Amino acid sequence: FVPSTFPDDSGQVFNHQAAGRGAYSAHNILNNIELKNNSVHFTYEDNTLYSADKKTLIYHSIKNTGTKFEVPEGVNIITKHAFFMCDNLEEITLPSSLKKIENNPFSGCSKLSIKNNSGSYFIIDNVIYNQFKTSIVGALNKIDTDCLVIPEGTKTINRNSFWNCKGIRKIVLPSTLEDIGYNPFVGCSNIHFESRSSKYKVIDDVLYTADLMKLVCFPAWKAIGKVSLPDSVITLERGAFSGCNKLEEINLHNVNIINKSCFTNCISLKNIYCSDLISYIGEWAFAYCENLESISVFKDTIIDNNAFSNCNIKVIKRENRSNYLIESENEFTLKALLKNYEGKIDSVLIDPPYNSDIDYIGYKDQKFGSYA
Repeated sequence: FVPSTFPDDSGQVFNHQAAGRGAYSAHNILNNIELKNNSVHFTYEDNTLYSADKKTLIYHSIKNTGTKFEVPEGVNIITKHAFFMCDNLEEITLPSSLKKIENNPFSGCSKLSIKNNSGSYFIIDNVIYNQFKTSIVGALNKIDTDCLVIPEGTKTINRNSFWNCKGIRKIVLPSTLEDIGYNPFVGCSNIHFESRSSKYKVIDDVLYTADLMKLVCFPAWKAIGKVSLPDSVITLERGAFSGCNKLEEINLHNVNIINKSCFTNCISLKNIYCSDLISYIGEWAFAYCENLESISVFKDTIIDNNAFSNCNIKVIKRENRSNYLIESENEFTLKALLKNYEGKIDSVLIDPPYNSDIDYIGYKDQKFGSYA
């Protein structure tokens, strides 16, 4: 129930002061629970929770068995994940009053179509764009296409936009794309990428930022057996490997940061070794990796709460830093060392580039013979 002490719809979840946005984003667990509202600051009718003035739709119950739902006129905002996993729904009508759709509120609705009366959004090929067609807000899970070409002019793909869109076999990123939010392709188990954007690169079907320092998405169809990451990768984006259920082993190389939800549901992982370079493991990073037996980390590595949720895992914390050999390009190695060692190293000795035919280094290669 919503207690009478809740005053409004901003803030954190269940703090007795507010119902935070996305408060019921995991509300499939409430399938057999009836929500009761005792707060004058909220309205609950037809299994749907609104702010008191009904301008904000916060939550639509998974208990609602109807196949159609009409969002009432007067609603200005639909909050993130508001209809999450309401899989009975086949049609939702959006009102002309709607001004804001937060983080993909229709994720998990596999049969859903939308009738749109709002001038603030366009729906093209089951993808929801803002009124300027510069930003993707979300996509309907019913999408089924061999190739989705995102239109030129699109600058942003918002977080969770294509969550669980298994029907997308290929997606083409436009040259105008500047930013991709977190978790955008989690559950897109069949996806292939093509990038025309200068901000993102695709190498061997894996999506990276242009500098190759952040891995955005490693498709599940490709993550089979053992995976070795490129030396350039420092950061693993949220959800980068989520759902890669055939991934058995991974060499993290120069990785420093494992973000939230990175390896969720990687059920074939058995053991993980995190080098001393890894400084952070985010919340739910290895959640539901049910066969993960152990992970070895340096004692100073920051590990968020619930990083190993629903895992029967042994966390081995190494007391001392290890001696280890890094096989990598000098540039990538130095970048990888910055997070943990900046200000702690007085000098770095790097061998000169033998057999390079470069004059300015002060010697001729032929004087030393060939080292090829």
